[in-house]
Amino acid sequence: MNTELRGRCKKSRDLAQQFIYLLPRERPARKRFILARGSIAVAGHLHAGIVALAEQQQFTAAFVLLRSLFESGLTAWWLIYAAHTDDVKRIWEFQGAIPPDEDDVPGLKKKIDQLASRGPYPGAKNLAVLFDGPGAQGKWMHKLAHVSAPLVKLHDNAQAFSTEAMVSALNLADTFLALSVGAAVAMYDGTSDLEQFVIDTRQSLMSEQQGKTPADDPEPWRSHPCVLADSWDV
Repeated sequence: MNTELRGRCKKSRDLAQQFIYLLPRERPARKRFILARGSIAVAGHLHAGIVALAEQQQFTAAFVLLRSLFESGLTAWWLIYAAHTDDVKRIWEFQGAIPPDEDDVPGLKKKIDQLASRGPYPGAKNLAVLFDGPGAQGKWMHKLAHVSAPLVKLHDNAQAFSTEAMVSALNLADTFLALSVGAAVAMYDGTSDLEQFVIDTRQSLMSEQQGKTPADDPEPWRSHPCVLADSWDV
């Protein structure tokens, strides 16, 4: 394996271990938070899968998982800051294998739109723009996940993604993981160390991606408390 890629995989794995160490292990008190905590756990598993696949040089599979990793973290944020109490109740009470659409977690675009309109982070509107319209920049993750034309055309009896592209993808995976875990700050007391680590990690990853220190950070992140109430959750 390429030396740079091997080192970058180790960096991603070490980062995940630090998050595991700082993330509270107890079950949250509120059902809304329990569901969000599950979304964070999913993000951790997907991040580990991306790193393992990168180490095996299974780059296509690693890239495809990026969208699921992004959405798992987004789901945690949606549950904490935007999900209507009736939606949370339906998800919590659902039993079975395949839920009807109305009982399931909304799709990516709908979660982003609700976060932009209901949540405390103005930057969510910028996120919505990334997925709005046929040529939106963020839609490349959709195209990879759905094995659309761009992905198929990349595979012409050759490795579709370079090691340089995979190094960049690992940076993106780490960023998604950091933002996913950052949602936990709103669910637990006494998480100032976790919050600061997310802030520092985000800054470091932006510096790596931009190739300069200090990185440009137009929207520094800080956690906000959840203000959504659930009268049925008593």
